Amino acid sequence: MRDLEIHAYNVGFGDAILIRIPVEGGGENDYRKVLIDCGNSLTKEGGNDDNLLLAMEAIYALTDGVLDLYIMTHEHMDHVQGLQLLKKRSNKAFSANRVWMTGSSQPGYYDTHENARKRFDLAKDFLNIAGDLYKGGLALRLPELETILAVNNPRKTADCVHLIREELTHADKVSYLNVDMDQNDVDAITPFDEAWFSILAPEEDTSAYYGRMQHLSFAGPAAAAAVTETVHQPPPGVSLSEFNQLVAARDRGLAANALMIDKAANNSSIVFVLHWQGRKLMFSADAEEKSWHFMRNRDLLEPVDFLKISHHGSHNGTPDHLFDTVLAGRDGARPIALVSTFPGQYNGVPLDDLLDKIATVADLRDTRDVHVGEAVVVTFPPWR
Repeated sequence: MRDLEIHAYNVGFGDAILIRIPVEGGGENDYRKVLIDCGNSLTKEGGNDDNLLLAMEAIYALTDGVLDLYIMTHEHMDHVQGLQLLKKRSNKAFSANRVWMTGSSQPGYYDTHENARKRFDLAKDFLNIAGDLYKGGLALRLPELETILAVNNPRKTADCVHLIREELTHADKVSYLNVDMDQNDVDAITPFDEAWFSILAPEEDTSAYYGRMQHLSFAGPAAAAAVTETVHQPPPGVSLSEFNQLVAARDRGLAANALMIDKAANNSSIVFVLHWQGRKLMFSADAEEKSWHFMRNRDLLEPVDFLKISHHGSHNGTPDHLFDTVLAGRDGARPIALVSTFPGQYNGVPLDDLLDKIATVADLRDTRDVHVGEAVVVTFPPWR
């Protein structure tokens, strides 16, 4: 039996992961091909389109543009924009036998999930307002908002999601996944028999991932002036200290709300374990604390042979309890952990101390170890 291959591409700040599963009884070059996400963050050096395009061209060449399964884990630009970029820049299009998407991407989802709809609509409204304020002066005070606003841009994301849903395969071959799916149903939409998938996340009701929005509860000329850097003095009747407090309060609220919305989208990620020849390979997309909390409470976490480190190496993506479960090792064997990341997009991402800690219990692989557009390749033989 040939080895299973995981190709994790250096796209800058984002994910593009191709799994090649040997076809039973097939020839040397016969593989089932599973592509998990493809995108980068749009902003700064980690969002360079040319780097992403190099990776997309490489994936296309290795697969002939034909996939057995495409998995869109969640609706963030650093995970979805690659297919559209390849089509626009190179006039090349992938096709897939099956497409899996996170459950909340299903058309009509928010019509049947009122709590999720209310929170999602509030988040969209806030992101639109925050985008306008950012252009009006917040960029200098809150530079960290740039990446959050870019990857959560609902207008740009919608085009990429539409391509994945409508152009990769036939409509009846698109499935929307959540943790409550019966295993028989997951098996029925798996387009091959060489491996099987257990779905660990997301929750069916994504409202579980939203926190409470902080109120920006002030108005009037002082608040209006507080959102632009062009105003250096408070308006008449407002003291300088009061004005500065307004600026700081609004900034804190904006930053907290934007981060909460970003986390909610990350937590809607499809998380799964791929089971092949006794191997357990876990792909966690951008799951953060709340998603891991639900997985832990459902008793779904166990030692694996491979972990794709969540959320590009942030502390939020790898809570401490994973070291006692997922990263504990199987029968004394160290797992392999892979991080797909790029510095400078978010504060503290990747977190070097976290990666150092992971390296004490796992063999750490990092997409930064290869040139942009190239892949870190991890191989697994069948379990002994």
